Amino acid sequence: MDKYFDFTKEIENGHYFVVVSAYIRYKQPLKLFDWVLGKVSLIENNKGILRLNFVITSGSGIHAKAEQKCVRVDIKTGKMV
Repeated sequence: MDKYFDFTKEIENGHYFVVVSAYIRYKQPLKLFDWVLGKVSLIENNKGILRLNFVITSGSGIHAKAEQKCVRVDIKTGKMV
């Protein structure tokens, strides 16, 4: 995702992201001590609003899919930019 969006640069510029909504669809349960892999994809970057997709997997398949919407906020003012 860093190839398309530089979170480090945003922080250096005085911005951070606040999650305003999250939705998750559980596919199958995880077991204690399962090794999992999480994949994050940037779906949309529109005027300071990011849409992110997440997929949680293990050797036995996909456990969950999720989406988050985040807004860019100025660290000093606390206002959306």
